[in-house]
Amino acid sequence: MYEDETLIEASTYDVIPPYDQAKALGKTNIDIYRIASGLPCGSEGFLLMYAWWRKLERDLYNDRKECFDITQIPDVYDSCKYDLLHNAHLNLEGLDELFKVA
Repeated sequence: MYEDETLIEASTYDVIPPYDQAKALGKTNIDIYRIASGLPCGSEGFLLMYAWWRKLERDLYNDRKECFDITQIPDVYDSCKYDLLHNAHLNLEGLDELFKVA
């Protein structure tokens, strides 16, 4: 067999490895037991998730000035995307609509 034939016979996965979610998160593996038990991805807890989203809410809308700070929209977008990708198993209600708006 010639060298050119070897390249043609190689599948796409031989050249480009399949997407690895654990590697993308910078981890060696995904803790499937945390996900199966309904906990957030990684070492994140529900209180940390709540605190992060609460901070985003406070930063996005200023009660005193009664106005929105549109510079916070990229943070809302990023947080939505992260939770939709990594915490989809939590079925966070309304998150997909917020992501589309952001």
